[in-house]
Amino acid sequence: MLASWFPIHVVLLSTALTISLPRIIADRKFPWDLYQFEDVFVFIGLVTVLISAMLHMNEKSLNYIAAYFYIFGIGYYALKYLLYRLASVEKIMYVNLVAVIVVALFAVSETALNYFLGFDVQSFIPRMKEASAGYHGVFSRAYGLASEPGTLIFYFNTLGILALWALWNCKSLKRFLKIVLSALLFLAWICTFSAGGFTFMITSIIVVSILKYRDVIIAMRRYSKSTISCNKNSRRRIKIVADPISRQLAPNYRYAWTKMAISAAVVLSIIIVLEYYDTINYALEPIIAKVTLQRSSISAESRLARWNYALVLCHI
Repeated sequence: MLASWFPIHVVLLSTALTISLPRIIADRKFPWDLYQFEDVFVFIGLVTVLISAMLHMNEKSLNYIAAYFYIFGIGYYALKYLLYRLASVEKIMYVNLVAVIVVALFAVSETALNYFLGFDVQSFIPRMKEASAGYHGVFSRAYGLASEPGTLIFYFNTLGILALWALWNCKSLKRFLKIVLSALLFLAWICTFSAGGFTFMITSIIVVSILKYRDVIIAMRRYSKSTISCNKNSRRRIKIVADPISRQLAPNYRYAWTKMAISAAVVLSIIIVLEYYDTINYALEPIIAKVTLQRSSISAESRLARWNYALVLCHI
């Protein structure tokens, strides 16, 4: 990082855009269909920010204009064009997979070295702010190459998921290696000790699961209604209508074994939690305090103070 307001990714992407600018201008077959209707709203937002900054000019107006222009103008519009012209989906997924694995390995290594050997890797990385975040006074939270652990887990929660998908769809890798790399990513995710990141992932899994099994639930309800309304004179007709659903709900022994394994894992987890409740409660106490915004958490207290200040400004 060169500075907190001028990080290395800004330098690299801005340089890539500058080099590619003559090619973009000379492109007679500009892919206008690459940008969809929703991109218009991003453009409207940029124009709105520009007009607002001009009408309410202050010492930070130019900074905000430059920041929004980079994020949406260069980081979205231009990057979208460059990736379309210079890369394929397969290449992007492969590069992302390698990058996530490297960052995960770095994150796990820095936490392990600090805990077992007392060696702080982050002290050798130039930063504007010291990497001093810890968990329970025992572990140092993994920063990776990010500015803070919260940013690192956001990286894992977004691009890390795509990396896992690419990993398990890679036919050239052995299953054992896939399991090892997945475990590495999960361990790096844990090493961030980010309450917000954990909550985000758990909430996402719940929402996705509901959406995924929505069609199955609807099919089961329809099948149930058709069975209830069935009578002797219309059995054949109901059977024809319900036949596609019946095939979907046909016995699947592999699914049954998977369901039994998940149930056993849940029961075992409950037993372990009950057996070691005090230890688990102590280990998770800082995370629970942050998620529930308890005043015993310093960061939660800081957030509440900022939100309260924002509400006060709204009433002025």
